[in-house]
Amino acid sequence: ARQHGLKSPSMSSSPDSTSDIGMPLPGRSGGFVGFVDSIKHLTNPGAFIAKWTKRHGPIFQTTLFFSPTVIIGDAKAVEEMVSKEEDIASLGLPEPFRELHTVHSALNHDGDRHKASRVILQELLNLDMFQEYLPETERRITTYLADLSESKETYLAKDQISFWVRYFGELWCNRQLSDEEIQMFKDYNTGLYALGSWDPKFKTAKAALDHLVAANIKGIEEARARSFSRPRDSLIKKLSTCVDETGEIISDERIAVIGVLFTWG
Repeated sequence: ARQHGLKSPSMSSSPDSTSDIGMPLPGRSGGFVGFVDSIKHLTNPGAFIAKWTKRHGPIFQTTLFFSPTVIIGDAKAVEEMVSKEEDIASLGLPEPFRELHTVHSALNHDGDRHKASRVILQELLNLDMFQEYLPETERRITTYLADLSESKETYLAKDQISFWVRYFGELWCNRQLSDEEIQMFKDYNTGLYALGSWDPKFKTAKAALDHLVAANIKGIEEARARSFSRPRDSLIKKLSTCVDETGEIISDERIAVIGVLFTWG
C-alpha cells in the first residue's frame, strides 16, 4: 500500500521509506525504477515480491505508480502490522483501478457499506441463482462448441472473450451487446492497468465505462416500464429491491455498474 494504505498483496507501514529507528530501508527508488517495478508488479505481483524479498529481506522500499511504497513480503509481518495498525490498513489499489471500479464497487467499500455490498452480491451468487443461470449457460456452451468444431479456423482467445462477454452481457446487463460495446469492455479492461489518470488508456476506458453504464440504465428503465415482465428481467427486478447500508433502495446507476463489473469480471 501507498500513503498510509495497504497494497495487496504487498503492504506499507510507512510512506517515508524509513524504519522505526530512522534508518533507510533497503530497496530501490527513482523514476525509471518506479516505472519498471510498476509494470513488473502489475504483470506478476507474487514473483515481483518474491524476487526482491529474497534480495532485500521481508521489508523493502520501491516506487509503485509514482508513489514511494514500502512492501512487506512476509505473511507474519503483515498479520502483525494489521493487528497493530488497523487505522492504516486500508486498500491501496492503483488510482485508475479504483476509479474505474467506481464508488459502487465492493472493492472500494469498507465497514457497514462493505457488509451491505456483500449482501447484495450474495443475492446474485447464491445456489438458486446459479440453478437459474445453468440451463441457458449449458445451451450456449454446447452451441458454441458445436460451431467451433465445424469451423476451419478460430482465434480461440479472442473468440472466447467475445462469446462470454456477449452472453454475460445478456445475463448481467439484461440486453444484447453490440460488437462496438464488446470492444468497449476490452478497452475498459486495458484501462484498469493504466499508469495514471493521464494515460490515454485510462481515458478510453473511462469513456467506455460511461457509455456502458448509461446504456444499462436505459435498459433498467425499460425493464421497469414493462413491470419486469420478461424472464430475463428477474435479475434486474431482484437488484431493484436490494438496499444499501442506510436501508435505501440502491440506485439504477449502481445496478448498471454491477452489470458492467459482473459482465467483465
